[in-house]
Amino acid sequence: MGKLERLRNAFGIGEENVTPLGGLGAGEAGGEEHLDRFLGAMARGEFGVEPPPGAAYGPCQRLAEALARAAAENTSAIVETAIGANELGIVAARLVAPASVVSERAAAMAAATQEMVATVSSIDQAASAAAEAAEAAEASMRSSISETRATITAIDDLARLVQRNAEEVRRLGEASKEIGGIVGAIERIAVQTRLLALNATIEAARAGEAGRGFAVVAKEVKTLAQQTAQATEDIRRRIDALLAQVASVVESMARCDQHAREGRTRMERLGDEVQVAGERIDAASRSIREIAVAVSQQSQATDEIACNITEVAAMARETSEAVAAMAGSFDKLDAALGRQLQVAASAEFPEKVIILAKADHVMWKRRLVAMATGQLKLKADELADHRSCRLGKWYYGDRSKPFRCDPAFAELEEPHRQVHAHGKEAARLFAEGRTAEALDEIAKVEAASAEVMRLLETLHRGSGRERLAA
Repeated sequence: MGKLERLRNAFGIGEENVTPLGGLGAGEAGGEEHLDRFLGAMARGEFGVEPPPGAAYGPCQRLAEALARAAAENTSAIVETAIGANELGIVAARLVAPASVVSERAAAMAAATQEMVATVSSIDQAASAAAEAAEAAEASMRSSISETRATITAIDDLARLVQRNAEEVRRLGEASKEIGGIVGAIERIAVQTRLLALNATIEAARAGEAGRGFAVVAKEVKTLAQQTAQATEDIRRRIDALLAQVASVVESMARCDQHAREGRTRMERLGDEVQVAGERIDAASRSIREIAVAVSQQSQATDEIACNITEVAAMARETSEAVAAMAGSFDKLDAALGRQLQVAASAEFPEKVIILAKADHVMWKRRLVAMATGQLKLKADELADHRSCRLGKWYYGDRSKPFRCDPAFAELEEPHRQVHAHGKEAARLFAEGRTAEALDEIAKVEAASAEVMRLLETLHRGSGRERLAA
């Protein structure tokens, strides 16, 4: 079987539709060679090559069109998958940093909570000790109140005793005064006795010898009167001294009584103050006990919170690791899809660049997001501008001529330029550490990229309608 027959069978070309080579006209000379070139182009994915002329090669044209459609659909499917994967990769990339921050902060919270648990435990112990001290102070204050009341009672007893003693001393003074009165009477009697003795002596002297015995008696009476006067004077001096001492004692007793009353008054005030202090200490003791109970409950709650936060920290760490793993998986998926896109890009069909440009722009956006999250470092001078990328080369090259009549084509230039301009500016700002401004530029990239994607989709649909119309 010859080569032409094998090709005819492969493409379903019947014998009735085949003109023998020997019968071909001069215009159809070299048809088999043309077919070889055509099939080689198909094998290389160059589906825009014209098939050999002639009705017999109509199936070749249909084959080329079918393969072009299949390549376009396959590339579109890969691109859509790449777009979805990259969009998810962008989400994952944006989650990496927050998840890591959440994990770190959760770990810090867990550590801080453990410190708080230790602090609350110390406070709990201190509160318990304070409660015990308050109870001891309360008991001591109750004892002080009892002692104060006992002291007031003792002062009252002392005051009454002083009053009784003062009364006894006053009575003693009155008795001493009465004795003084008796002594005065004795003095008066002694004076009269001396006068009588003097008169008797005078009368005895007048009587002469007859009154001598009487004179002796008068002398004795006079001597006795003098002794009585002296004894009376001594008694008076003693009574005066006693009265002075009694007066001093009475005065001292009065001062003692006054001091006792003042002491009682002060002790009553002290008792009132101690009572108030006792009530305050009792209230403080109750408050401290309540605080101790609350702190104990807080300690238990803090322990539970610490356990929960520790669990949350563990889950946050697992989430961060899972997000990082997911981002790594998307990187691998992105690499695999990139290889598939390279294979798809090797084929040639009219809207290839339009389809691939969609994936290019999503990948571009993902690289910028990876830069924003610290997963990738980009330099502004290493990034392509809107003329040197795949879409730019196509846009400003001859291959875009079939699309230049479409209004979407003209609209595409500015947002495409903005995508690259804002992307390069974001890289420059990140390199300078101006993160907030760089993030603003990335937001502008996303807005412009969305417009580019919309216009590319419009061009793609327009090219499809044109094929259907043809």
